[in-house]
Amino acid sequence: MDTTINAVSDIAESKQAHPSSPEIKKKKSRWAKFKKDLWLYILLFPGLVYFIIFKYLPMWGVVIAFQDYSPFLGVFGSKWVGFEHFRHFF
Repeated sequence: MDTTINAVSDIAESKQAHPSSPEIKKKKSRWAKFKKDLWLYILLFPGLVYFIIFKYLPMWGVVIAFQDYSPFLGVFGSKWVGFEHFRHFF
């Protein structure tokens, strides 16, 4: 029985960090993390492209619908007319 208690206490002591030998954990660089997760980024890329093309870019159409849009002036240079186009349409 006494040997069992000694064995358990020896295991508990071996799992504890000794103050004379501190464990130093190296931080991975960003490049190493990127390289490790490269396939995850590759799988993310098509979904991100889909989102940008079909969800984000059409928002410019909503802005243009409320302007007297001129391609030469661009989105920010065109005059804001609000619901004027929609009044004529309906």
